[in-house]
Order: sequence, then C-alpha cells, then structure tokens
Amino acid sequence: MIPAAPAPPPAAEAPAQVAPAAPLSATVVVTCQIAPGGITRDCAADPDPGHPGAAEAALASLQAHPLRLPGTRQGQSVAVGLIRANLGKAHAFGLAPARPYEPDRIGVDPSVDLARYYPDRAVRMSAQGQSLVRCKVTDDGRLDECWVRGEAPAGYGFGVAELVLATQVMRATSPGPDAPAYDWRTVDVPIAWSLPSNTPPPPASP
Repeated sequence: MIPAAPAPPPAAEAPAQVAPAAPLSATVVVTCQIAPGGITRDCAADPDPGHPGAAEAALASLQAHPLRLPGTRQGQSVAVGLIRANLGKAHAFGLAPARPYEPDRIGVDPSVDLARYYPDRAVRMSAQGQSLVRCKVTDDGRLDECWVRGEAPAGYGFGVAELVLATQVMRATSPGPDAPAYDWRTVDVPIAWSLPSNTPPPPASP
C-alpha cells in the first residue's frame, strides 16, 4: 500500500499592510476652567483616534504644570492652544511688568494658505466673522498658550480656528533682552475672517 502524500503546507499569507499613522499635530487644543489667580484646572481635550494617549499626555502635563492666564476670571471656561514641544515644561509665574510687552509686528508667512484654516461650518454656511485671541510670545517669536477672548458670530468655530492658526503659523517680532519675562509677554491678536475666494455658494433652501 502506497502511503498518501503529505498535504502541502498552507500558502503563506502576505503580511497585512498597516497604514502609517498620520503625523502628530504640532498643536493641541484643550478646554480648561480657571481657578483663583488665573490658574488652569479641570482641563479636557478631544481624544485623537490616530494617536491613542496623545490627549491624555497633554492633560497630564497640564495637571503637573498648570498655566496662569492673566486677564481671565475665576470660573471662566477657556479654550487654550498649546505647542506640543512646550508641554512638560514648568511655567514660571512672575510679577507683572510695569509696561506690557508690545511686539512691533505679528503676521503670517505669505506662503501660508489661510483658506486651510477657515472653519468648515462657516464655509458651508458662507459665514464671515471675527475672533480675538490672547497669546504669549516665546523667546523666538512664536505664539503659544493662546486662548479665545471672543468670537462673532458664535458657534461657527472662528475662535478655535484662530487658536490653531496663531500657534502654528503666526510669528511676532522676537523679544529683546529687556523684554518682560515669558509669563507676562501677552498680546491680543484680532482677526477678521473673510470667505476664501473659491468658496461655493450655500445650497438653495428647498
């Protein structure tokens, strides 16, 4: 009796292709409550599905090193944009200088496509508006720890859009050696939002 030939080994399966993770955003936006003295507490952030644990790490950093936001009031809720590279650094709380820091210029690189930052809902509704954020100026002229002071009309995302725009691509003139300490280099940045020229008209009402 001839023994049966052994069954061929199963075909090797090609390894599953894993899509590369999207690069981690340079900016994280959190919402915090203001405690006495303008100190942030009870911060929250939307989870990032592409980077599990990224939002939690930002919140843990804020718990260890809370911010102080001059000009806020106790009990106020603020949206704050933070540059990830600065998370985990202690924030010195110094006395206010006699004269506030006033940069000569705050602007955006002309090569930046500002239409990318226009709020999606405002585009869909063909809405224009205004926003005002207050930011701190770092030693190299970046804007950091920004928070929304106002937006109009409300509910279209102009404030949060400016948070991202300010902390990612806006620059101020670099402070000189005699400028106040970093904790008090705060500036207000108003923006008037105009619809991008290639925005389609809103759909007609039925």
